[in-house]
Amino acid sequence: MKILLNHLGFELVGQKKAIIDAPADLIARRFSIYLAGSRELAFAGELQKSGGVDNWGAGTWHYWIADFSELAVEGEYFLLIDEISPPFVSAMFAIAKRLFSEQILSDLVHYIKGQRCTGLYDQADKNRPKWGGKSAVMCMEAGTTLRATALNI
Repeated sequence: MKILLNHLGFELVGQKKAIIDAPADLIARRFSIYLAGSRELAFAGELQKSGGVDNWGAGTWHYWIADFSELAVEGEYFLLIDEISPPFVSAMFAIAKRLFSEQILSDLVHYIKGQRCTGLYDQADKNRPKWGGKSAVMCMEAGTTLRATALNI
């Protein structure tokens, strides 16, 4: 059994769903969302059976949906599947305003910079031969506007 959810978290307004990968005969029908710090109940709901997916898991994989879109309070949370023992708990996740724009933008810029703007790639970009086999060299830094580094270009 697995709880599949966006490990980065969810925007304050919008859909918030987790997918539960569990047997078709799962006895649990409810789930709860708790504040991570205080363990206070923040939301409770019913699991919705989604069924299987053709040609996946030889017919043994079944999915349930935990929809907690109504939860619109910022914080760190975890999801718990009720009515089973031992308890089955998700990893922690956040709900916040501008979660993706503030958290992910920095990560994306760092990743892109690490892929193309440093080290061997940077040196290769700065010394790329000009298209067409001429001896001139063009600077292709970070995929931006071409800047000629030789005369007569």
